[in-house]
Amino acid sequence: MHVVATADRSGAVPTAVSANVTKRIVLRLSDESGYQILGVPKDVLDERSAPGRAIVDGFETQVAVLGGTANVAEQTKALDGLAARLRAAGAAEVGPVRSLPASFSAAELPGTLLGEPVLGLSDDTLAPIGFEPVGTFAITGPPQSGKTTAMRAVIDAVRRHDPEVRLFHLAGRRAALTDHTEWMRSATTVEEVKALARELVEVIGDATVPGRYLIAVENVTQFADSDAERALKELFQAVNRSDHFLVGDADVSNLSSGFGFVGDFKAGRRGIALKPDAYDGDSVFKTPFPKVKRADFPEGRGFFVQNGRVALVQLPQG
Repeated sequence: MHVVATADRSGAVPTAVSANVTKRIVLRLSDESGYQILGVPKDVLDERSAPGRAIVDGFETQVAVLGGTANVAEQTKALDGLAARLRAAGAAEVGPVRSLPASFSAAELPGTLLGEPVLGLSDDTLAPIGFEPVGTFAITGPPQSGKTTAMRAVIDAVRRHDPEVRLFHLAGRRAALTDHTEWMRSATTVEEVKALARELVEVIGDATVPGRYLIAVENVTQFADSDAERALKELFQAVNRSDHFLVGDADVSNLSSGFGFVGDFKAGRRGIALKPDAYDGDSVFKTPFPKVKRADFPEGRGFFVQNGRVALVQLPQG
């Protein structure tokens, strides 16, 4: 496989990429210092050099074009003719280079993958990716990054994987998931959350209780410094010692602490960071992220972290 890449100046190519380039074709540059950076003589090419004149392996070279003309329309005709001759000779058509879709339906995903629920599509394979429905799972991101939609996607993924899962819901007054599914129990006040969390701690700690529990906690950090904080801290600890699953969301700016009940919520080091910054990996999951820009992430796209590994994923939007 051959890869050809172009850039308008030497500094536009990242060092990590440039170090792996085996051959360079240096055409006329606008800045003389660029020749020295690329390791070629600066007195070979100038503004009078013909189009296509280049330096290749230290030699002045004229790059050939199909049709032998500078006319782009004629070059296109010659290229179409070459493609027709190759097809007639039996050359195989190469498929398009695909990328992650910005939006897709959960109906397009399988119900299970290698014994795990399916989170979404992975960037490295463009195929479904699964996750372990055990312990705490954090969904983070800035405002308007799609955290509630991601909560729905994770809950539905577990339900498709295990239709018998028992569902519990903990939230505040601005609960968005109250009507999302048929919860066995739903708590939407601080006192209700405190009481239900204590009941769940007792049940989750009992290994004789059959079945799987899924506990959804909306806006986890809203319960900091409330009467429900201690009960939730104990619940997070119990879930991380069990085979049950708790998924919660919170604004990434509120998850920098590594102590208290926030630290216990993050202890599973598993989850997804939507529209992330590079430092979000270390602050939330103790796992470094590559350099990224939030503006490059559509809603529902983020880094999925599990067992110390990071994958770029797109979650379904409905």
